[in-house]
Amino acid sequence: MSEKSLLDLAFEVINESKGKIVFKDLFEAVISRSGRTLDANQYKKEMAKLYTQLSLDGRFASFEGNTWDLRSRYEFKDTYVNIADYGNDDEDVDEEEKKLLKEELGEDEEEVYEEKDGDSEDSEEEKENKNEEDEF
Repeated sequence: MSEKSLLDLAFEVINESKGKIVFKDLFEAVISRSGRTLDANQYKKEMAKLYTQLSLDGRFASFEGNTWDLRSRYEFKDTYVNIADYGNDDEDVDEEEKKLLKEELGEDEEEVYEEKDGDSEDSEEEKENKNEEDEF
């Protein structure tokens, strides 16, 4: 059994591969090299753990098809991912939230939107309280 971490073993495997490797093949090579035997539950946990570690470690780069390679083999422009290119899903969430509120409350969308933004009209109780305050 190897004393090295699975992440270090992954580095060795990728380095020896001389190119991109599919994650599942990488994981299986790493487990084989480690000498460990894993039950199904451990297999899933260790696979997720290694994937997370690869994602966080700057030595590795992910590519289409769930393939991985060493970042040092590529120019910056080939491995850089600008998250701004993926857009903002907030508008979609707001529309979905409005629809769910409308269904739940049985109100039309404009009323739901106004209440969500705090622009709703005062309730009858609030109006009465304001009128009482004005009388003093």
